[in-house]
Amino acid sequence: MQTTLNAETAHRLFKNINRLIEQNYVLREQVDALLRQLERIRLPKTEQPEQWASALTDELYRLTGDGHLSLLYDPEQAEQLKRFQNNLLQDHLPDAKAEGGLPAAGIRQAAMLTGKVGYIDIRDFLATPGAGSAITSAMQLMAGCTAIIFDLRHNSGGEVSMVQWLASYLFDEQPRLLHLYADPRIDFKPQIWTHAFVPGVRHPRTATYILVSRNTFSAAEEFAYDLQAMGRAVVVGEQTGGGAHLTEQHATGYGFILNIPVAQIINPITGGNWQGTGITPDVVCSSDTALATAHLHALETIWHKESDPAQKERLQWDMETVKAHYQPTILDEALLTDCIGQYDGREVVLRDGHLYLRYQHTLNRLLPIASNIFYVDGQDAVRITFVSENQQVRRIVVTQRDDPGRRAVRSKQVEEK
Repeated sequence: MQTTLNAETAHRLFKNINRLIEQNYVLREQVDALLRQLERIRLPKTEQPEQWASALTDELYRLTGDGHLSLLYDPEQAEQLKRFQNNLLQDHLPDAKAEGGLPAAGIRQAAMLTGKVGYIDIRDFLATPGAGSAITSAMQLMAGCTAIIFDLRHNSGGEVSMVQWLASYLFDEQPRLLHLYADPRIDFKPQIWTHAFVPGVRHPRTATYILVSRNTFSAAEEFAYDLQAMGRAVVVGEQTGGGAHLTEQHATGYGFILNIPVAQIINPITGGNWQGTGITPDVVCSSDTALATAHLHALETIWHKESDPAQKERLQWDMETVKAHYQPTILDEALLTDCIGQYDGREVVLRDGHLYLRYQHTLNRLLPIASNIFYVDGQDAVRITFVSENQQVRRIVVTQRDDPGRRAVRSKQVEEK
C-alpha cells in the first residue's frame, strides 16, 4: 500500500533521516553544519512519496555535493531492510558456481574485436545471483586476446565484491591490495585485496583498457581508479562522476530508504580517492569515441612492440580495418556506381550510398579502406580490391589477411550492347 505523506508523517520521516545522517554520515566534521542546514530547508510540499524522495535528494546533493547521499521510495525493499539490515562493508566471495548467464553481472556484451582485442561491456557491479559465474565466463572468453577493453561508460556502480572479483583476473595468484576503507564508526580500516584463487583463465600480463564517461560512478570508478593507480590499466574517455564513498542503505520508515555514505576509500598508492573530482583519464576523449580510441591505441602499442615482420604486417592490416570501421571514408557515388555488377557468382550492389557484397544467401556491407579497397563487414580478414581498366571497373581481387600471397581474381560480367 502506497504511503500518502501529510505534514505529520513528513515531519517524522525527516527526523528519522536526520538521525541516520547524524549517526552514520562519513564526513563527521561536516555533520553538525549539515544538520543545521537541513533544519532550514523547506520540506517538499507533496503527498506523492516518489516526488518527495526526489526533491529531498536534490536538496541533499545541493548541500553536500555527494552523489551517494540520496532517498528513494521502495516499500518492498524497505521492509526487507528492516529484517536484514544491509552492511556493504561485509566482505563476501561471489558464488562462482551459481547459475546464470552474462546479464546476471550486468555484462551487456563480451566479444572479440578485430586484432584479437577483447571487449566486455559491463553496466553494473551488482552482486546478483550468478554474478561471479558471469564474470568468470566473460574472462574465459578473453583467452588468447592481445588486449582487453572494459566498457564502463554506462556503469553507475554496485558492490565492492564484484570489483574485487573482476580485478583478481588481471593479476597473478599473489594478492594485491586494492584499497582500504576508513569508517569513523569503527577503529580499524578494512582492506580489499585481490583473491589468491579465482576459477578459469587469469590475464595478469594482458594490456587492459577501461572506458569511462561522466556517467561512470561509484564502484565503476573504484575499478578504474585502483587499476590506474597500480599502472595496470589505461583509462580512456571523460572525467567521471566523482563518487568514492562506500554506502549503506537504511530503512527510514514509511517505505523510504536512505542511501548514506559511511566510509571513505583510501588508495594505498595515491593516499586518496576521487570523491567530488572524478577520475582523470590517461587518454582524454569524448565518450562516443572512447572505444575507437582504445581499440586503435591497443593495436598501435602492440605493433610498436612487435619484432616479427609477418606479425607487424598482420597488425597493420588490422589497424587499417579498425580505422575504416570507426572512421569510414566517404566516397563519391559515381565511383561506387561503377563498382556494382556480377563478378563470377558474386554480386556487388549499391544501397543507401553503401556497397554490399551478395554471395549465395549472405549480404555483407563493404567498408572502404581506400578509394578502391574495401573490407567485408563481419569478415575482417577479407579484402576486395576493385581493378579498373580505361577508367572502368573490370574485376575484383579477393585477398586473405592470413594468406596474402593467395589472390582470387573475379572478372566483371559486362552486358553486351
